Amino acid sequence: MLPSDLLACLRYAVAKPSSGIGNGVFFLVAIPVAFFAVICFGIWRAARRHEYVQSLPPGLRRVEELTDIERAIEAAAKSLAQSERRLDSWFMSSEERARLRTDVDLLRDTIRTLEQERAKRMG
Repeated sequence: MLPSDLLACLRYAVAKPSSGIGNGVFFLVAIPVAFFAVICFGIWRAARRHEYVQSLPPGLRRVEELTDIERAIEAAAKSLAQSERRLDSWFMSSEERARLRTDVDLLRDTIRTLEQERAKRMG
């Protein structure tokens, strides 16, 4: 499906229907296609980034890898802080609290692993 087809489906879903077909029918087509298009774009972009980093000379490759590790540490730290804030909430079920504790533990392990990778690449 082309992007113009996707845009047409979205336009007909939001605009007044011109026929007896309900607006929701167009959403059934547009939303899954848009979801998979975003996922494919993300995979394509990550593959291009990996290809670019691998094509660099070793010194620049190390710098780019360290930059990527720093970004990952920052994102994980932000997510950890958000999860810890949510964990302090009073209005939460015990199941949700247990899931958040698991998420916090996983994020701490991820940060620890990323910091080890950073130290290995710097040293």
